[in-house]
Amino acid sequence: MNADSFEKEPASARSDTEPTVTNEAQAPKVQSGLLLLALIGVHRRPSAVPESSRRYRGSDWLETCNLELETSRGAVAEFALPKRRIEMKGKTMLARKRFTVLLVVALLKSAAVWAADTTEPITAILGAQTREIAALREESSGLKERKIMGISFWEGRLAGRRAVIARMSGGKVNAALAATLTVEHFRPSEVIVTGIAGGLNPELKVGDLVIARQTVQHDMVRLQASGIEHRGARHPVSGRRNPVFFEPPARLLEIARRAATQIPFLPIGLEDGGPTSHSVRVVSGIVATGDAFVASDGKRKELRDLLKADAVEMEGAAVAQICFQFGVPCIVIRCLSDTADQTAVEDLEQFADIAAINSARLVYGICKLLAEGEKTPNPKE
Repeated sequence: MNADSFEKEPASARSDTEPTVTNEAQAPKVQSGLLLLALIGVHRRPSAVPESSRRYRGSDWLETCNLELETSRGAVAEFALPKRRIEMKGKTMLARKRFTVLLVVALLKSAAVWAADTTEPITAILGAQTREIAALREESSGLKERKIMGISFWEGRLAGRRAVIARMSGGKVNAALAATLTVEHFRPSEVIVTGIAGGLNPELKVGDLVIARQTVQHDMVRLQASGIEHRGARHPVSGRRNPVFFEPPARLLEIARRAATQIPFLPIGLEDGGPTSHSVRVVSGIVATGDAFVASDGKRKELRDLLKADAVEMEGAAVAQICFQFGVPCIVIRCLSDTADQTAVEDLEQFADIAAINSARLVYGICKLLAEGEKTPNPKE
């Protein structure tokens, strides 16, 4: 499978109806949990205790209650735990059992986290629109859908790399929500944001790609009489101010640049649908993010002058901030669907599908190199 298998306008770009398989509980973790419960005896029935040794009175084992333990991978184990009705002098025994149950829960969750951290690396791919992830889902194998807080995540393999793909919807808040759920539940080795953007650099044309060496929130500002001051948000835990510009790790940026030299991209057609002599250009630049669709020559010039930005969109820097705060590598890939001017809406409608595919092709190439890197032995080992 290679990047040439991407079609110009795949049917999946307008449909999310392909069959999916629901995630199953992970048997080894459940079995280890059952073994742990068996060892400490919290599921022992009172029949195993001699009648003379019982210190409580009243009805015995009136009912059972279920305890559900959810691991970080979504596996759910159900255990039937005894519930005794005891009198005052038996409350110490009940308290001890409750403590034991809490200890079991803590131990199982810790074991699940440890297991997640020692499994094969996984790359998370986020797009705001269906068309931005459709080609990637089409090229993935063994996809299993999992819903978290109503958001669908598709886990499988892309270009030999274990990957999870999700549609985060438009805007910074939606992007931050999807990124947080992704990091919490899948613990990715890296997060890639893919999709379309408006062009700000006058040297770039519709169809060109920007690999973000920096991302910035253009609306995270202090408005003063003297002008606009861009400021980073404060970290909610440490209280330290985040940087204004977020940068991907040098290794991830280099992988994206290498992938760009190996992938054939689709040229954007002319307005009448005919062929074009334009050769797709890939640059490393600055991507600006804000909760506004820019279709204004004035705003376009302002963002270019103030931030030296090459492209503008609505999600990238929000995801980058979440990843920065969680310590997860992140890179943003964008293909220009318009030039953020007065014709932006019309241009987007005409060129967005092809632009989304070009961005997806580059993400495919990145995943392929990541997969090959995992197979290459480390000479130092």
